[in-house]
Amino acid sequence: MPIRHTFIVALIVLLLGCGRDELNLTLQLDGLSGLQPGDTVVLRNQPVGEVTAVEAAGQSGYLAKLAIESELVPEATQSARFLVGEDPDNPGRRRVEILPGDPDDALLADGATVRGSIKQAPLFPLEEILRSFTEGLGILRDQVERFESDIRRVPESEEAQRLRDEWARLLDEIQRAQAATEESVKRDLLPKLQQELQDLEEELRALEARPRNKPQTI
Repeated sequence: MPIRHTFIVALIVLLLGCGRDELNLTLQLDGLSGLQPGDTVVLRNQPVGEVTAVEAAGQSGYLAKLAIESELVPEATQSARFLVGEDPDNPGRRRVEILPGDPDDALLADGATVRGSIKQAPLFPLEEILRSFTEGLGILRDQVERFESDIRRVPESEEAQRLRDEWARLLDEIQRAQAATEESVKRDLLPKLQQELQDLEEELRALEARPRNKPQTI
């Protein structure tokens, strides 16, 4: 094959290979994060790569190797942040979430080492509590609706009428209890919680305003 043709073929192969290149990064973590090879890397909740290896780096530090589809992460600039947290799509597994940085910053180079942090669980699982409360109301509503549907199929009798009367009484109690609970929450509980939260915020601002002690030199 002529030298010129060989050069052209090699150039085409090189260009095609560059189009498939991955962006390989090393994620540096201070503590054990639970990451495993095969865990997902996401950007805006869209998978863009995976963890290929995790190894100890001494002094309780860890290094995770990330392989990312380079054409999908133009927002992975040098000011991007990397968070390790639970993977909502894979219970029991973790994932790396890329938080885009300034688009005007330089892109991360292949092979670069970036700092990562572990996403902390909320101190107060409010969302979990509200979800449980909503699920409980839904179960109760389903029971009421199911009983109403079943009682309609029962032939008329004194016993059936007694059950209907009991069901109506129970439904009335549920409605009154719900109304009383909502009113009690709005009148008593919410103002108390709002005041306690305001007190906590004031204490936090006071703590942040305190001068920090300078580290002692030896």
